[in-house]
Amino acid sequence: MRKILALLLACMLASGSCAAAESGNTMEAVRALVQPYYSAAIEVALNSPDLGRGFTDHKMAHAEMVAVKAVETGRAIVEAVQRGTLGGEAPAGRVAKSGEIDYAVLEAAALFHDTGMCGGYALNETVDENGLTVYETDENGRYIMYAEDNLNFAEVRVFHSLNSGLYVLLNRMELPSPCRRTARIRSMKSLEPGCSRGKRSIKGMV
Repeated sequence: MRKILALLLACMLASGSCAAAESGNTMEAVRALVQPYYSAAIEVALNSPDLGRGFTDHKMAHAEMVAVKAVETGRAIVEAVQRGTLGGEAPAGRVAKSGEIDYAVLEAAALFHDTGMCGGYALNETVDENGLTVYETDENGRYIMYAEDNLNFAEVRVFHSLNSGLYVLLNRMELPSPCRRTARIRSMKSLEPGCSRGKRSIKGMV
């Protein structure tokens, strides 16, 4: 449920007007983009020394189920807002429930949400002066990333949400236009798959 709500929040923050998900061809194009990531995730789990403990169900069927439930929840929220039983002003630091949800963006986000289980990049943890765990940054305050070797499955799982987001960005130009809301996303060439192993800064994120 928390993942569905997070996807809805992302949708509410996205630019663009409310639009129903277009024809099945739109989502089929998204499925074609995400399927290789979910297939690779299974291989990562099987090849892990700990046999992918904690993999649970992060396969394509799970993403499909989340997509269905996310859209159902989105429609229920819109109906509640329209009835006046949900919405209104949000307290400081919160986002008000919206009657405008772009279902194409929401469904595409749901289909991408666990693609990072195939691995990708991780962040270095460190401890600040207050004893709190934080992530290492460079001199410009940008997070430092390094390529996962995909043998540390616990690490893959910890950072799979980060990598799922990166895979959305890396595929943004391949997304069907109803699902593309990237006006504020700059180039992320430094994060393309196949880059040499080693630390890299996250660039181009807003």
